[in-house]
Amino acid sequence: MKAYLDTNVFINMLHSPGSSSAKIISICSSGAFTPFVSEYGIAEMIENAKRNLGKDVASSLRALIFSIPGLVIVKDSEIKDGLGEFKGLVKDLDDIPHIAACFHVGCEVFITSNRRLTQMKIKDMLAFKGPDEFLEMLQL
Repeated sequence: MKAYLDTNVFINMLHSPGSSSAKIISICSSGAFTPFVSEYGIAEMIENAKRNLGKDVASSLRALIFSIPGLVIVKDSEIKDGLGEFKGLVKDLDDIPHIAACFHVGCEVFITSNRRLTQMKIKDMLAFKGPDEFLEMLQL
C-alpha cells in the first residue's frame, strides 16, 4: 500500500516521541506500506522545525528524513503541472502540493492530523487517515 505522510506526521513525531506519528515513522522500513513525501513537504517540515524548535532540531529532522529506508520523495518538478486541478477541491493553497504529490504517485492513503483536509471536497477522492486510524488499518 502506498501512503503519503503529511508534514504534521513528522512534526507530531518531534513533539511526542511516543505518539502514533512516531510509530508510523519507525515502521516505514517494515514493508507494511510504502511511505511517500514531497520535496515541498520536506521544505515545509524543516522550516516549521527551524522556526519552532531551532536549527539543530531542524537539521536532525532533515537527516532523519533522508535516512528513512524505503521513503519515496516526490520531486516538485513532477507535480508542478498538476497543481491547478486541485484548486477547487482544497481550500488551503499550502495543502495543494501535498495532494498533487499524493495523486501523482497513486497513494491509496493520505496520513494527516489535519482535520480540515478531511472536510474539504477532496475527501471524496482520497482516503484520509489520522495516525491512529492508519495504525489500526495496518493492525499495529
